[in-house]
Amino acid sequence: MKFNNSNICFHEYEKKFDKDFFVLNKAWIEESWILEESDKKDLLNPKKIIDNGGQVFFAVDNQITIGTVAMIKSSNNIF
Repeated sequence: MKFNNSNICFHEYEKKFDKDFFVLNKAWIEESWILEESDKKDLLNPKKIIDNGGQVFFAVDNQITIGTVAMIKSSNNIF
């Protein structure tokens, strides 16, 4: 999906984005907190979010992943 005729496209999770998911999330976490082992475990396995009924999206600009967001399922119809 393209956004406002720009080069930014949005993608659902694919394994090829695993490293980007880790790097992008690690960066914002370390701005305010210490990245803990439990965080690393979660960030190294974004597929777990999908397997539990959620979804992960990626913003890609000219083949560079510039953002990510996860919808983590809390309960039926609540993310």
